[in-house]
Amino acid sequence: MLRRYSLRHSTPALLGFFAIVFAALLILIQLPLSQKNALESWRNYTNQMLIQLQNSLNDHLRFNRTEEMVTELAELGSLPNVKWAAVVNTQLHTLAITRLGLENSIHSLLSEQQLVEPISKHTPTWRLMDKQSYLAIYPLNPVQLHTPEHSAALLVELDFAPLLQQTSSNAWSYLGQALLLLLALGFILNRLYLHLIVKRIAHIGETTQQYGAGNLQARTHLQGKDEISQLGSAVNKMLTQLESNHNALQESEHMLRNLLNAAPVGLLVLNEQQQIIEANPAAQALFKMSSQQLCATPIEQLLSPLEQWQQLLASTKATLLLNTARLAQPLTLEAFINDFSRDEQSFKLVLLNDISERKHAEQRLHYLANYDALTGLANRNNILSQIEKTLQSNLSLGLILIDLDRFQYLNDALGHHIGDQLLKAIASRLQEHTEHSHVLARVGGDEFMVAIQNASLADTEQLALTLLNVFKQPFKVLQYELFITASLGVAQQQGQHSSSILLLKQVDLALYQAKKIGRNCYISFNNDLATDAALRQQLIDELRHALDQNEFELHYQPQVDCSNTPVAMEALLRWRSSSRGLVSPDKFIPLLEETGMIIDVSRWVFRTACRQATAWSKQGTPLRIAVNLSPLDFLQADLAGSLIKIMQEECTPAQLIELEITENSLLDSGPQAQSMLKTLKAAGLLLFLDDFGTGYSSLTYIKRFQFDGIKIDREFVAGLPNCQQSIALVEGILTIANHLKLDVIAEGVETIEQVEFLRQRGCQQLQGYYFSPARAAEQHFTSENTLIHY
Repeated sequence: MLRRYSLRHSTPALLGFFAIVFAALLILIQLPLSQKNALESWRNYTNQMLIQLQNSLNDHLRFNRTEEMVTELAELGSLPNVKWAAVVNTQLHTLAITRLGLENSIHSLLSEQQLVEPISKHTPTWRLMDKQSYLAIYPLNPVQLHTPEHSAALLVELDFAPLLQQTSSNAWSYLGQALLLLLALGFILNRLYLHLIVKRIAHIGETTQQYGAGNLQARTHLQGKDEISQLGSAVNKMLTQLESNHNALQESEHMLRNLLNAAPVGLLVLNEQQQIIEANPAAQALFKMSSQQLCATPIEQLLSPLEQWQQLLASTKATLLLNTARLAQPLTLEAFINDFSRDEQSFKLVLLNDISERKHAEQRLHYLANYDALTGLANRNNILSQIEKTLQSNLSLGLILIDLDRFQYLNDALGHHIGDQLLKAIASRLQEHTEHSHVLARVGGDEFMVAIQNASLADTEQLALTLLNVFKQPFKVLQYELFITASLGVAQQQGQHSSSILLLKQVDLALYQAKKIGRNCYISFNNDLATDAALRQQLIDELRHALDQNEFELHYQPQVDCSNTPVAMEALLRWRSSSRGLVSPDKFIPLLEETGMIIDVSRWVFRTACRQATAWSKQGTPLRIAVNLSPLDFLQADLAGSLIKIMQEECTPAQLIELEITENSLLDSGPQAQSMLKTLKAAGLLLFLDDFGTGYSSLTYIKRFQFDGIKIDREFVAGLPNCQQSIALVEGILTIANHLKLDVIAEGVETIEQVEFLRQRGCQQLQGYYFSPARAAEQHFTSENTLIHY
């Protein structure tokens, strides 16, 4: 019940209640108890006093001292609670009395029989006369009195009423003082309670109310170490934590609001009536509408048609693609809807992501994945898929693989823009000569493929011939009129279980053979090509282990002067296979170049040649060694550095090494070749242009790269001295070399007539089988280590 009232009022009421209870307990219990205790105390005291008086009166009675008895009784009668006292015998005759005239009163109070009984028992007796009045009877038995008739008794009438009244008055005085003290103490305690507890708790309550009203800085200001002060400190900590949480929540809400505003996807909040109540800037930009316009527009209208919105509602927590329109422009949206509640209200959150550009990009990627961006033809992936489907359907299929001959040279010479335009022109002309049912695709940089369904081998070869002939006419590209040829490979599905991999391998082999026999033709696949390819692959596999197994060796062919003395040796690579024996260079060197293994082999050749030149120099025969470089060597950025490093490691003087370089090497390598050759020439190596006259721009290369000499190709030497064309060409080369002060080496010399013709026209050095075939290094010396003269 007290919890209904404040501590300010309940505490005094509680103290007053306790005071009333205390007073009631005093009145009901303490006051009667105190009267009883006082009466008992006075009776005991009076009894002790009367017993002493009894003994004294016995002595006085024994010796008949009446006057002394009267004196004793007078003293007793002077006591406040003694009304009268007397000594009487058994016949109630007064022997001594405190006041005269009381004999009649004694007879009215006591009979003889009532007196004899206590005397005979020799015990004091107290008879209640009134509420607080007693008649005390104390027998007197002097020693000489041996009979009851000679006995006497002390009679005393006692009135304790005044004493009890005084006791009661004292009790009431004590009660009043206690109540006054209790009230004073209660007042003091109430003030202390009000100051130490009520006001401080009220201060804590006011602080929390101020905080609840929005004053986040409100704190208690309680001093001390008591529990209320500790409570105030705890409340301050709680308020500080709440303020921190409030600030964090505000920051979080602010960040969430910023995130929603900065979100790249559109966000719409719908109420229970599916009305838009909030839209972020991305949604406004998505629909080109302000927030107010969006809130006024039904969601079904934004995401029309209605079926799409209903489908989205039925697919909660699932992403759907919606196709709608924005200002008459098609719009593809990725939509997601989710339910949430706030303040016991249900809402829907709709996320809208504009993926129109992504869909367009996907369509573009799908196009690029299946069609060539330059020509618009199907690409490799597309035609391979068509081939696979045709083969799975067990339909006959013919394939034609077209590769443009030397397209890279034309592309490098005229630029990639012209090359691209040429490819488009070629694609257009090929389309003109293929049917709609054929699949024409560009499958590589300069490769095209045609797939023909339900065609025989004869039909496929006829189309291949038709396509080969389309290249006979020039292609008009901007201001250029370009001629280009093509090599074609033809393959036909064989049997019911052909695979696309096998068919593509067959058409590749046919194309390889067409290029191998001279280009500008078509070859149909046959089993012999597969056999040759298998043998070729086996040879490649063996070549991969030849270098590690030390199966390569160098043979040296001398280059002699006018006295037939060798002045240099050309290092020629030989392969002594463990299973095939000595393999012809024409069979394995093209494979080394084709597979790229020629790079490692060339480094081995150069190091071995340097080691041999150093050895010959140390034994007193300083012969130069000519080393051929592959076209692939010039595609390596570190060619010059690696060759110079090898010479340093083998301690080989640069003047003992000649490098023979073909025109094709310079044509394929581009501008970096000039920088490499300058570095090598600066290091002291001699540079010779090999197979001079067989390429496109021999004179240009002589001028640009500053060669030390040239080698006349064996093709020109073979016609000497009978072929007038060979004579004219050789004489022209010698004249040019003489004027440019270049050394000349004629290779492929096999007859005495060729020797005499070349020497008569001033050719300084000759090389060929007439003098010596390529042999091992030790075979060019006698047993005494003397160089053989040829």
